[in-house]
Amino acid sequence: MSSGGGDAKLFARGKVAELRQELNSGGKKDKNYSAKKIALKKIVANMTMSNNDMIALFPDIIDCMNLPSLEIKKMCFLFLVNYSRMKPEIALKALPILVNVR
Repeated sequence: MSSGGGDAKLFARGKVAELRQELNSGGKKDKNYSAKKIALKKIVANMTMSNNDMIALFPDIIDCMNLPSLEIKKMCFLFLVNYSRMKPEIALKALPILVNVR
């Protein structure tokens, strides 16, 4: 069961520029990648609402695939599966990362 609908705020249509900024925030202070996780949850929520503007974040998502967090990798893979048919030339850039995933 959900924890009281705490994730409901993630299901607001986000603007690509704002989500990109959130995705690239955090820096070295954020050792648990919590800022990136929240941004990725918002992006996945927007994907669920058929917001195809999120495809513009493809290169940023590929950059996140190198992070050691399994939760982040899962959300990145979900994005990849969802949008790779629309932008196969960008999806090909994720192949070296996918080959080296452990």
